Amino acid sequence: MAKAGSARVTGVAGRGALIGVLLSLAGYYLFNLSDATSKLLVENLPVLQIVGMQFVVVLLLTPLLMRGTPWRGVVARPRRHVYLLRTGCQLGSAVTFIWAIKTLPLADVIAIGFVAPFFITIAAALFLGERVGPRRWIACAVGLAGALIVLRPGFQVDIATAILPLSSALFYALYAVLTRLVSHEANAKVLLAYNGLIGTPVMLCVMPFVWIWPTAGEWAGLAAIGLLSAFGHLAIIRAYTIAPASLIAPFQYLEITGAALLGWLIFHQFPDATSWAGIAIIVASGLFVFWRESRLARAGEATAAGEGGYHP
Repeated sequence: MAKAGSARVTGVAGRGALIGVLLSLAGYYLFNLSDATSKLLVENLPVLQIVGMQFVVVLLLTPLLMRGTPWRGVVARPRRHVYLLRTGCQLGSAVTFIWAIKTLPLADVIAIGFVAPFFITIAAALFLGERVGPRRWIACAVGLAGALIVLRPGFQVDIATAILPLSSALFYALYAVLTRLVSHEANAKVLLAYNGLIGTPVMLCVMPFVWIWPTAGEWAGLAAIGLLSAFGHLAIIRAYTIAPASLIAPFQYLEITGAALLGWLIFHQFPDATSWAGIAIIVASGLFVFWRESRLARAGEATAAGEGGYHP
């Protein structure tokens, strides 16, 4: 009887793990579609307008996100300055990300974005006092070297353009560290809703200065970007609630495959051999950092650096 009960528990856990993996893959590939749509639109529409409409869509989805949550519990938060700064970092990450994909191949920008866990490790050591051993410092340095191999600044890409995807990853790392500071005060849906509540008014103040009236197709694209991105975040949030982070996190790197495929099919851009070498270095270094963080987390010495994947 006990064995039958144990088997049922194991079966439920296995289904939860499978559903978690499928949800995470769905989330990352929704990000790919959102990014590809952004790259199409940024040819004719300003970067700030695209980012602003993303936040407007998140705001419109806020009642759905906050269903069953008292609004007073959302607005009346301690340390509101942290929430403001956190949203500012996400804005910075989104702007530099879309600015980067305007110029660079989609897969390259996504791959370089995966240096974010290394920046998170550095920021957590500097600002949160987390211990970082020499092996993780070396992995961070190797991962950043991989990003430079992909970019090859001074050869294929000018320095100013190369800074954009790295800046996006840095802003995202600061966003993730600030999320750690307030994660015990608010759940993931509240934190996502806060981005719309704070970011939308900021972007609405900016958009009149850059606004270009979209065509009907561009309106549809702008709505699609916001919806795809929001539902991608929700899918990944759900994945992390029903499956272990140690199982889900490595699948984030498959986002590169979706970006490479869409880049090839839509924009006729595909990473060359040197770029794939740099991507392999970034992924290997990132997986090592995650493995090391997971071991230390089990020992009670650290928390996972991945923060549920990279996407502004």
